Amino acid sequence: MGQRFAGSDPKAGRKAFAPIVQADEFAVRRPVEINLEDFEARQVGAYRLEGIGDGRPTEAPAAVRDCRSEWRGFGCACADILTSAPDFVTLQEISDANLKTIERLNAHFGSMVVCRASPSRGVALLAKHRIVEGTSRCYPDLDLVVTKVEIDSGPVWIASMHLRWPFPFDQHEQSRRISKILSELEGEVIVAGDFNMVREGSSVRRIGRASGANVAGERKTTFPRFNPVLPIEIDHVLLPLGSDAVVDLRPLLGSDHYGLFAVFSL
Repeated sequence: MGQRFAGSDPKAGRKAFAPIVQADEFAVRRPVEINLEDFEARQVGAYRLEGIGDGRPTEAPAAVRDCRSEWRGFGCACADILTSAPDFVTLQEISDANLKTIERLNAHFGSMVVCRASPSRGVALLAKHRIVEGTSRCYPDLDLVVTKVEIDSGPVWIASMHLRWPFPFDQHEQSRRISKILSELEGEVIVAGDFNMVREGSSVRRIGRASGANVAGERKTTFPRFNPVLPIEIDHVLLPLGSDAVVDLRPLLGSDHYGLFAVFSL
């Protein structure tokens, strides 16, 4: 997707926010100012799709409450993605129920990679930039998809992933295998998705080290089921070391996680 700046004129050198979106849970954070004379702003959005379309209530503001019948129950989520207009979108919980909608949504992006382990489980990427031929990699048993895209400043790897829960499940081994894959990529890597683990957890830190990236943005609650007793942040956007970013939450759009919208510069 092309650049999108919030309330600023790049030619005038005014400050703006570079958004990245990761959909599951979003939390509103104080913006980080980025001087457009020094940086090129990009956006990524991340969404966890499980539960969307099955009648759960949404918190979508009026601006995106466009639940048109042609989106088959996914109107609020799709409208939010189109309204926020990120460069990249990472998606988890791809299934037969939402795949056709995602394919139609791609008409507004142009590049899509889907990786599915079963009819009810998978991950995907949407991008408004050209995918480098031969770089898309699907690891269905790891719920991981990786591809390289060309942006104005050069190529960058984008990964959408969904970690399983920790013990008694096998998140530890899954994260070790994913880390090995990411460590072998040459160049800058952006990772976004449902980690099912807080930022201090060993799985998140392991993946960050392997990809040369840190969790972006301030701490936020992305899984509100246990609020206010136990606020949990288990959805993340990881950006290359040294990146400037601000990460906000999107409303609940039918999922039990908030989506994330990150504006960043590499």
